[in-house]
Amino acid sequence: MTYPPQQPGYGQPGYGQQPPIGHTDPYQQPQAAQGQPAYPPQGYTDPYQQQGYQQQPPPAQAGGGSQGWINLDAKFFPLAWILYFFKPKVFINGQQYQAQWNQNQFPVPPGNHHVHVEVPYFLPPKLGPADIQVPVAPGQQVSIEYRAPVWQFSPGALGPAPQPWNGTPILIAIYAVLAVLIICSCALPFIG
Repeated sequence: MTYPPQQPGYGQPGYGQQPPIGHTDPYQQPQAAQGQPAYPPQGYTDPYQQQGYQQQPPPAQAGGGSQGWINLDAKFFPLAWILYFFKPKVFINGQQYQAQWNQNQFPVPPGNHHVHVEVPYFLPPKLGPADIQVPVAPGQQVSIEYRAPVWQFSPGALGPAPQPWNGTPILIAIYAVLAVLIICSCALPFIG
């Protein structure tokens, strides 16, 4: 049995052979009228633009340096050692990332990113929530610092380092009142 000679590509159109007459390639883009783009078709409206969303350009190919990083240094006050057992949660543009205390690095595309950090806790259930907008350029590393509050009902501090320990004045006032009460209760037997 003899087979007809085949050209490279095993007889597939586009590899040295012409497609049969009347054949249309399903993967070929339709030709647009002269002076008009082929896509989007006439009458098409983008549902994302109708809802007010801005479309971002697609990221460049790998090796193009289009990725950036957000470096987050998460800290808690040393006397609040119990927070060591509660890991902070990081949300970048609404997407949750599990983080740890100290250094964290998150890869992000270039642009503005909304960063939210909180710590799951007993009371309140979300300790020290803090938010910031972080602009990231292609290939750039942006460093920010999060500090959990000293007083559990205060907000956290998030931004360029160094950040303050929020809630410190409240905690000092509480300790001062406790110290006065202890001194008065100890001095009361001597007065009476």
